[in-house]
Amino acid sequence: MKKFLLIAAFSVVAFAANLKAQYTTTNHISGLSNPVAFAFTPDGRILVTLKAGTIRIFNADGSTIGNFYSLTDSTFNDFERGLLGIEVDPDFATNHYVYAYYNHRFPNTSAGNTTQKLRVVRFTEVNNVGTNPTIILSLTPGYSIAGNHVGGNLRFRPSEPDKLYVTIGELAVPANAQLLTNPYGKFLRINKDGSIPTDNPFYDDGNPATGNDDRIWSYGHRNAFDFCFSSLNDSLYSTENGQNTWDEMNIVTRRKNYGWNPCEGDFLNGSTTNPCTNVNFTAPIETWGTPLPAITGIVHYTSCLMPEFQNHLLVSDNDNGYIYNVTLGNAPAYDVVTSRVQAFDLLGLTTLHQGADGYLYALNGGYAPNGRLYKIGPSNPPGNPSANIIIGIVPNEVCLGDSFMVMANEDPSNLTYEFTLSGPNSTETVTSNTATAYITPTETGPYDLSLVTSNGCITASAQAAGYLTVYPQPTYTLNTVNANGGPNGSAWLSNYANVTSIVWLDANNQSLSSNDSINNLPAGTYSVVVSNGGVTNTCQTTESFTIDIGGSVSEFAASKINMYPNPANSRLFIDLNKLNSKVTTAQVFNSTGALVMSQPVNGKNLIEIDVNALPTGIYSVLLSNGKQSYAARWIKN
Repeated sequence: MKKFLLIAAFSVVAFAANLKAQYTTTNHISGLSNPVAFAFTPDGRILVTLKAGTIRIFNADGSTIGNFYSLTDSTFNDFERGLLGIEVDPDFATNHYVYAYYNHRFPNTSAGNTTQKLRVVRFTEVNNVGTNPTIILSLTPGYSIAGNHVGGNLRFRPSEPDKLYVTIGELAVPANAQLLTNPYGKFLRINKDGSIPTDNPFYDDGNPATGNDDRIWSYGHRNAFDFCFSSLNDSLYSTENGQNTWDEMNIVTRRKNYGWNPCEGDFLNGSTTNPCTNVNFTAPIETWGTPLPAITGIVHYTSCLMPEFQNHLLVSDNDNGYIYNVTLGNAPAYDVVTSRVQAFDLLGLTTLHQGADGYLYALNGGYAPNGRLYKIGPSNPPGNPSANIIIGIVPNEVCLGDSFMVMANEDPSNLTYEFTLSGPNSTETVTSNTATAYITPTETGPYDLSLVTSNGCITASAQAAGYLTVYPQPTYTLNTVNANGGPNGSAWLSNYANVTSIVWLDANNQSLSSNDSINNLPAGTYSVVVSNGGVTNTCQTTESFTIDIGGSVSEFAASKINMYPNPANSRLFIDLNKLNSKVTTAQVFNSTGALVMSQPVNGKNLIEIDVNALPTGIYSVLLSNGKQSYAARWIKN
């Protein structure tokens, strides 16, 4: 047994030595006069209660903003009494509510007045100042009470953001803890406006003064100091100060009786050998023996910034300034302690919280006239991520099927970047170790871009709505008519779709026209640029073509072709008797170059074309023998 104890002691020392090198503790805020509790706002500001009755507010970096509110004119602050717990509303971003627990002098004539109230007051934060103080809980014991066992912490349960839990000590009257007719020695559960939830376990008539106190959630507590909720299973873990023999850590459940004062810890009150055997009592999941350390703060640590503590409970004490690393087992209930190791040795502590940055914040306070808020984290922390999307040139447009480069500010350099483009019906995500990535959208339409950056533990995110528009590729058919036997050629687009721009270019890339057809083209090389895509004409296709002279003019001369009547009304006749070459096709084009009619000739010398259905206008007819072509204009009246 001695050998085992020696090994165990050596393990604790080695663990503490490793932690000392692995983690760094700094004074985030100093010069606090008897601080008791603190809370974070969603944007990182820090609210700290000072026992004498002032709530102080600080920036996230620890710099001072000023006084949030002062209750010094009405706070009873001797011994364990004073301005104690503080909590920020889960919906703070909308309602700006802050809640505080304090011992109120009643009437507030002198600090020595023995008549007092236990109160929870709600403030509305406006520009870092508490306004509109509203009492939502007020308890009047009705007798002179001792200066200790007044509880004083309050928390919202994440799964019940409209329910406020409050610890009330038994006011140094042990019998109170077992009575359901008063609120002392209890956990209370109220709505955020102070009304009583009808689903509370001892709710009877809604009036705490008659029958049960309807606000009670659990009972049999001596002086539950602090508590927290688990993000894994929503359990409520609480620290509780014992009288002489055992401090406790409990899982607090509705309706349960935690045994004070017949029992303390796992034993009868005052005993270390006689077990508590009352089956109606709920035993603690962990105890601390004499000399009692006065355990106080407790937090369920979830961040991977300090993986040694992830999903563990961290528990502090006031007498030694220790922080204990408590490992839980029996998943998913996590109602068994498998190990408890001292992790840090500081000055006397009252409250623990995990910051949004993953650091552990511990308050040295209570009876500390020069208290401080510690910040505990890795000696070599990874760079905290930021998420800043580089918008680039607006508008961002891309053609369907093409890749698009997304970018972020690289700050710091050891991050991963997850870019997600969200379209009307699809989502494309790419992860990169650099601040740039290429994404290929799979559908047309507008896309939003979201960015998540991570240092492997802490993440940051950003969104850019309407970041990108994806356009379809243009489609079309290019048609050309050579200048064979005639003075000029023509070109036109047919069957086109998703086209916002057409540009015809000559061999020197000089623009000739922006219509869907072009006529009177001398022999030469040309190109057409067909585009689609909003402001920037993102989707472009360029196609070249050639207009040839070709053939013999004497063979396909105008003098050998007789076309009548011209103008024509219903029938157009073409006499080819003087031609030596057989014509195979005859095509009719309108003035824009669009093909409107085509019919085989099959070597006929007289061609009859029904033009009755054509609208009035100028047309051209193209005759071809497969090698040479002849074009002539005619008028439809």
